[in-house]
Amino acid sequence: MKRRLGYLVVGMVLSVLVAGCGATPGAPPLPTNVIAPTEQPRIPLKVATYRYVSDAPVYIAQEEGYFAEQGLDVELVDFGSSSNEIIPALVAGQLDAAAVGISTSIFNAIYQGNNLKYVADKGFLDPESCVVNAWVAGKQFLESGARANPAMIKGKRVVFAPGGPNEYSMDLLLAQNGLTPADIEPTSILQSPARVEALRNGSVAVSALAEPWITHAVTSGAGEVWVPFSALMPNFTFGTIVFGATILEDKPEAGTRFMIAYLRGVQQFNQGKTDRNVEIIADFTKTDPEEVKASCWASFKADGTIDTQGMLDFQRWGVEKGYLDGSLELDQFYDPRFVSEAARSIGN
Repeated sequence: MKRRLGYLVVGMVLSVLVAGCGATPGAPPLPTNVIAPTEQPRIPLKVATYRYVSDAPVYIAQEEGYFAEQGLDVELVDFGSSSNEIIPALVAGQLDAAAVGISTSIFNAIYQGNNLKYVADKGFLDPESCVVNAWVAGKQFLESGARANPAMIKGKRVVFAPGGPNEYSMDLLLAQNGLTPADIEPTSILQSPARVEALRNGSVAVSALAEPWITHAVTSGAGEVWVPFSALMPNFTFGTIVFGATILEDKPEAGTRFMIAYLRGVQQFNQGKTDRNVEIIADFTKTDPEEVKASCWASFKADGTIDTQGMLDFQRWGVEKGYLDGSLELDQFYDPRFVSEAARSIGN
């Protein structure tokens, strides 16, 4: 029998984050061809985040007032490192959108008839850039010779969340070294700080990490980058924006407004490690600004488009692993209209 990721439906108390009212000097100006609907009644949206560096464009849009300029009252809801609660909340209409990683759980929810769609890129694995997602190894494992011989992962404890791109990339790494998933001991540790500590104390050999936690692991001496995800899945769309039925069916105009503000956040993020960008990222990740400057920042498509072939390959892997009961056509899980309309509005 095929196994499927279960959904843990829990009641949630959503905390309110108050958005900044005005843009900061030096931030990208609102293009003259974009009509800011600020005089209309504000449309409330609840958006889930993880507080990773790849969430920066969402927080930039919030802090710089880009959402407010589009007539949106956006509440950002922190879900830590787990998507278990996000998907049922989207399905139930408790959330309107989510900044999440690609996941078999989302494909499953869509396959079961729920109206969710991937709508935009939230970071892709650029092989020409620095390392923003990686397998980080503890020093004891590396000192055993694993850097030169990745096959030494056989029999080791490895940390990743099942059913997502972390496991997908590990399966690719194992196959490249003549191994199978049965050759490792998978371990689930949800919170990134706990993953870093597990590397430090040697209770695990390797863990999937994203920035700023890669830099934290390296600078604290807990571990070192072993294999970048970009070496295994070049140009793969790792992070995504997902819209739920409340936007797709009830308020598509709000979805376009959200995307205009979001892509403006991407524009500002792509300016690099400016003082303002560092300030915003340090605040929402609760990380020291100097560590933020030292960390690798995710690569973003200026137009918000997604690597659709990579998503289809990921879906095929999910079916083969038994996480999915069937395959979806591209237009069943990806809706490009919002990025298309937003990109036209802001001139991308």
